[in-house]
Amino acid sequence: MGPHGVMGVGLSSMRHEATAARRLTVLLVGPTALVRVALRQLLGAAATVAIVGDVPPDEEALELARRDPPDIALIDTPDLGGALPFISSLLAVSPETRPIILSDEEFGDGFLQAVAAGVWGILPRDLSQGELIRAVRQVSRGKAVIACALEPPLLARLRELGARRHAAEPAVVLTDREASVMRAVAAGHTDTQIARQLGVAVPTIKSHIRTILRKTRATNRAAAIAIAYRAGILT
Repeated sequence: MGPHGVMGVGLSSMRHEATAARRLTVLLVGPTALVRVALRQLLGAAATVAIVGDVPPDEEALELARRDPPDIALIDTPDLGGALPFISSLLAVSPETRPIILSDEEFGDGFLQAVAAGVWGILPRDLSQGELIRAVRQVSRGKAVIACALEPPLLARLRELGARRHAAEPAVVLTDREASVMRAVAAGHTDTQIARQLGVAVPTIKSHIRTILRKTRATNRAAAIAIAYRAGILT
């Protein structure tokens, strides 16, 4: 752990065999080519990581993600607010991709907006090579990774929101099959992998996930996992 003390927030202890059997695919996104080249060099040293592209946050990036969805999108940005529309578009074309933001910005309300948008990681730009590789692996295993500076008003707001939501959050009741799908999603399995494991068609899994999102009142899979963890469905 480096000076920033990267913190992994465990959402599931499950790990899937596919992660160990194949390399994690990572799409590098950012406005500066030099930064993308540096990230490629840092991550390229990991035998378990495959870089599938490094592109600006534009239509080319979305087309790459649509054509061959990466496990992770590592997004370098000087402006979190400016990156959120791209992240929303990315998850619309590749909902199983897990975005990680690299930024030196001190986060205020943008932090909550990023989490709501489906971001799995928020990290500073000056991470060591080992910390960056470890963060990518943690996110691929269903953990959110946070290591950023929070403004004091935001920290107070997070505490207030956490206490209020815990008191008001309705009970989540999933069927046994839906709970199985939820655990598999949290473990990082793709829809295709889950369908194969459960012996059903991929559209059936997508239907279960839509039902899970409705029951948890979540806008995306990351939010549903967090709610299921708090509800005791994930341990």
